[in-house]
Amino acid sequence: MEIFYKTVFVLLLLSIYGSSSARPFNADDFKYHNYKAYSAVGFYTGANCSSLEVDHIVSFRDAHESGAIDWSGFKKALFANDRKNHVPACADINSLKADLPPAEFILKAGEQRGDGFKIIAVCDYIAKYYAIKTKYSLSFNNNDRQTFADCGLAI
Repeated sequence: MEIFYKTVFVLLLLSIYGSSSARPFNADDFKYHNYKAYSAVGFYTGANCSSLEVDHIVSFRDAHESGAIDWSGFKKALFANDRKNHVPACADINSLKADLPPAEFILKAGEQRGDGFKIIAVCDYIAKYYAIKTKYSLSFNNNDRQTFADCGLAI
């Protein structure tokens, strides 16, 4: 009988506190305050865009999966609204990028047709991504080391 009560107690504690890995991703937790992009030229492609958006270089999901899962709401909002993590992006390439890590985004963009998907400054993008991940002490576990090494960065 004692084992039963101990088991129930442990299950109760787990249901109250849970584990950090059990918390699902929710973009709304980041409390981003959208604003109009400050340029007509997309950062990734250097193209003039008919539809321009503000993109997070390190996406909310990427941040969540690399350490932000344990952040307070305040720190998530700071991250979401940190303009060093923002670039103007053409809507098409921004949709393609979504929450992909750099190596996958670069590969996927290279498979598309047209200049609207040609990333012109790969190492500028990688350096900004690296700076944000480092600034917020986020892990690089989901990243390809060679992508960073090609730009002179070690992860």
